[in-house]
Amino acid sequence: QEGVYERAKRRLSVDAKKEMEEQAEARKAHTTWLGALAQARWVLWAQEAVKAGRRERVRRRTLERCARKLQKWVRGIMVAKVLTTDASRREDALVVLRRGLTPSVLRWKMRRKTAKADVLQTFLTELAKNNAVKQRLSLFLFQMRRLQRVWRNYLRRERARMVLLSKQWDKAFLLIRTGGKYGRIGKTMH
Repeated sequence: QEGVYERAKRRLSVDAKKEMEEQAEARKAHTTWLGALAQARWVLWAQEAVKAGRRERVRRRTLERCARKLQKWVRGIMVAKVLTTDASRREDALVVLRRGLTPSVLRWKMRRKTAKADVLQTFLTELAKNNAVKQRLSLFLFQMRRLQRVWRNYLRRERARMVLLSKQWDKAFLLIRTGGKYGRIGKTMH
């Protein structure tokens, strides 16, 4: 038989087990609750950090835009100053260059013109002396004119042919599209 001591020990162990299980469940619920609180606190902190980052980014972007506008404005003023001073300097330099170079440039142009005129005069003199060259040039010009005439006639005929084919196609397309309602399909184009 079991003794009183052993029965109390068993009853105590059953009660202790129940109590330990209850404490474990309470700890579990408490831990879950604390975890949820910590997670919610972290989420709120992250949201605030994101909002603060956005505000900072907007502030920086606004400052950068203001700085860019100021830079463009200052650059415009500086460029205008440089252009006006550079333009006056350029004008002064051009006046000096024109004064010094104009006579020599004019002499150089006159020499070139006279040299070209001499070459052309020599060619024409030699051409007049030699009748064979004149005949060759005349024959060449005649053949070129004839070739151009033939080519223009060919293009004219091709253009007329394309216009005729386009009209025939339009009529055939209309007949096919309307099913012969506006004429006959087998009829000729005259």
